Amino acid sequence: MWLTNYTAIPTSQMSLSSSINMLDFPSSELVGQYYTPSRDADVSLEQMEGLFSTETLAVLQSQISAGWPAHTPDFEMPDVLALPTFSLDKIADASPLELSAPLLADNAALPSFDIPALTQLSSFVPSTSLEFNPITKRPITYQNSLNTGNVLLCLPRRIRQRIYSLLLADYPEFYTIEVPDIGDFAKTFPPFIHTLDIIYFDACLLLIQNATFTISSSSAIFNLMALLREFTAEKGYKAVRSLDFSGDRGVSALKMFKKGAFSSNAVRLLTRCSNVTHVSITFDLDELPWTYERGGREVDFGSLIYKYDILSVLALPELEVITLSLKPTMALEKRIKTMEEERIAHMLRGWMGAGADGLWGLKEWFLILADGQRKMIEVRCPSFGQLV
Repeated sequence: MWLTNYTAIPTSQMSLSSSINMLDFPSSELVGQYYTPSRDADVSLEQMEGLFSTETLAVLQSQISAGWPAHTPDFEMPDVLALPTFSLDKIADASPLELSAPLLADNAALPSFDIPALTQLSSFVPSTSLEFNPITKRPITYQNSLNTGNVLLCLPRRIRQRIYSLLLADYPEFYTIEVPDIGDFAKTFPPFIHTLDIIYFDACLLLIQNATFTISSSSAIFNLMALLREFTAEKGYKAVRSLDFSGDRGVSALKMFKKGAFSSNAVRLLTRCSNVTHVSITFDLDELPWTYERGGREVDFGSLIYKYDILSVLALPELEVITLSLKPTMALEKRIKTMEEERIAHMLRGWMGAGADGLWGLKEWFLILADGQRKMIEVRCPSFGQLV
């Protein structure tokens, strides 16, 4: 909406520009798909020659000289000189309520323009957009990629990733990657990944997304984070889908979750890898806290969460599967058989508790906590037969 002080203008003083502007069409609009100048534009006859045909210009100029008629052969014109007046002198001091009443009253009295859809002012058909939209140039053309020595660069990213996926399928050994304590383990990745930087970053993200990283120590966590930090905007961390905390190098998985003055190394990694869907944890039977409060052997979950920040696993927003297992030792089979015989003896006295099949309550505990957070997850653990 705009406000205009309408004043009487002698038709003898009308120019072609002012006559068309007084039609009061909205700025930058099309009438029947044909151009009308902006209400603020000063369009001369020479400028209009490119927009209207010679016959139309002659008719308009003759009608301006004779006085603009109330009707034209093509469409009905309003009586512009009879439009109501509205003063702008008091708008600055007027309140919104005081201003709205005269605006509504005046606008209700304004004549409407009923222009047929097929109305034509000339045979010139301009663009439907008044803004220039240049064609976007591809950042990497075929010639540019050919000059760099790799024509793959001119392909869209989704096609390149499909090609990388087919190439990575020939390297099944990278479905599980054991992270070393030190060293750039990315050097062991397939050779084609190291040909160009753009291939390295694209193919590495695809490999990270489909691999399970086995972490055996706190040093391995830092080494993995060094690789993931190579990618901007946390893309490396967000690409991780599966983590396996095995703790094989003298450090158990629980110790990587040990609480202290600062967050544990495992928690730092999990916090940044927000798209992880699968977490595996290998427990050391000697480090699990036990209790007999209910008449049989069970894991003491109160002591477990007091010492270790194991609940950070359930905080993962995309978590789907938790896999629990026991660290293999020399006497593990014998110890498990003894603990199972102990459980059967307690059952004869009326105690009903989980044994080795549910890792002495660990499986049920994770499921209960996940249900409390309204998460649907799967908890996997070995059976007694698989352990012995």
